[in-house]
Amino acid sequence: MLAELGTNYVALSWNGFRHNDLKPGLYDPQIESLMQFPYWSYIPKFFDELTQECQANWQYPVLHQLVLQHLWDTYLTNSQHIWRHLRIRADNRGVALNAHSTGAFDQETLQMRGLQALSRQLASSALNSLKIQETPEIIGSVESSLLRTLIQEWGAKSYEFSLDKLSDDGSKRIGLFRAHCYFANGSSPAPQDALQHLHCFTGYGGSLQALNFLLSELKG
Repeated sequence: MLAELGTNYVALSWNGFRHNDLKPGLYDPQIESLMQFPYWSYIPKFFDELTQECQANWQYPVLHQLVLQHLWDTYLTNSQHIWRHLRIRADNRGVALNAHSTGAFDQETLQMRGLQALSRQLASSALNSLKIQETPEIIGSVESSLLRTLIQEWGAKSYEFSLDKLSDDGSKRIGLFRAHCYFANGSSPAPQDALQHLHCFTGYGGSLQALNFLLSELKG
């Protein structure tokens, strides 16, 4: 575990918090959860110890607002950026939702896949039932509303997305951010949901790049 202390922030990062009781190649999904070290019980204590040691007054940022409001409004429809919806876990009105994308785009069939493909199909079905002619503008508007409901308004426990920036000529994509964001909203049977944190990915610079990106957005 590493702790990075800045002039106005502290960040903890860790890797490999898993028990290794199983021999290589022996995987049982029923006991997979038992292999996970309960970091959610220890990380808050480490923050408290650092707060006392440094005589600081740190506060958790409101991750839900930062991701689903600030970043969403800033980048989702920005033509110079590509936002991919990868996973949503939510619980609302007696419905537990757990959906993830198995792929963003199928190069062979040139079709969209994953959560965006689902929302587009639902939008198309709704328009057909109302006998409304599909146009790119109309179906795009309905699709956006469906995604906003599923991700922003349906009591998200966690949400994973990636954000890329296009080069000036549009020929390259530069990975800015990817993380599975745990919001610590409400009650949940999953113990890791009690801790606000990010699961970062090495393909997008890991926790260091995620931290620098979020700090820049918080300052902005």
